[in-house]
Amino acid sequence: MIRELKSFRDSYSIDTDFDKNQAKSLAARLYGRIPIVYTGPELIDAVGTRWKGQICENAKCLAFNNQFPEFNHNELVGWHIIDTYRDKIIVVYLKDADDHDRVIKRMSIVKQIINEQKVEVVEIESRGASPLVRMFSLIQIGDFVSFYLAILNKIDPTPVKVIDFLKDELTK
Repeated sequence: MIRELKSFRDSYSIDTDFDKNQAKSLAARLYGRIPIVYTGPELIDAVGTRWKGQICENAKCLAFNNQFPEFNHNELVGWHIIDTYRDKIIVVYLKDADDHDRVIKRMSIVKQIINEQKVEVVEIESRGASPLVRMFSLIQIGDFVSFYLAILNKIDPTPVKVIDFLKDELTK
């Protein structure tokens, strides 16, 4: 696992040219937009939550996530009226080789629905030989994306001043 993740990490390095660095190019696509991360319900669902958290915390911008098929029960309806913010959102699908066939079919159908709304859908495939490596491959690229997005936002990804403020206020 470590060997595979090291090789993936090298492709996301700050020294790797933009056109060969998937994390940099994805951060550029997310820049100035609100990412909505959708995943399958099994191996990758927690990774979607991690992506949302890392983007919010490191890049200091909003992100949201949900999973198939759960969001198909109500959130999908919310894609009907999006005129006022269409150009401000982007959808990221985190996909895995072991996604259930019905989830894959749902992803395809929902992608058509979202594309009809003229919203971009980016698909990121997990990489690696085992489920654990594939899971960590998506965590790894998500962490790099959040870092590069912070750079694009001209913000230091490390401090979390608003959380520190909240904690201070709660102790009073």
